[in-house]
Amino acid sequence: MKRVTYWPQAYLGLAINCGVVLGWAAIKESLDTAVIIPLYTGATSICWALVYDIIYAHQDKEDDIKVGVKSTALLFGDMTKCISALGTACISSLALSAYNADLDCMVLLSFPDSSSCTISMAYVCGLIKPLRLQQEVCALALNIMLF
Repeated sequence: MKRVTYWPQAYLGLAINCGVVLGWAAIKESLDTAVIIPLYTGATSICWALVYDIIYAHQDKEDDIKVGVKSTALLFGDMTKCISALGTACISSLALSAYNADLDCMVLLSFPDSSSCTISMAYVCGLIKPLRLQQEVCALALNIMLF
């Protein structure tokens, strides 16, 4: 995909996270689009894959330039920190899916749980804000974010 588009991470998210739809259908024995669409497109798929893989892609920028492939790291360059918005969209879509699923806990939306959403968004943005886009620093941020 990197030879075709600057957005290979979006394709990765769509391909890898098909299990969200299958898992929901297997457990609930239905496909509730009000839950599946925000969950698949935002929380687990496109947005989250873009957040972590754009940071990871900065480690490969020099090699991508040498071999002539595209990536969002090359596309965004120093503007990469705008992915905080994708992190916020990820958490917001997770909250929307929980709300649409009528979960008892009203995950991330009702008081006092609304603080969970705020804390999660602050955490993701807090990881991205101080990020320096050098290779070794990106690897450290990615490890902190995922583990």
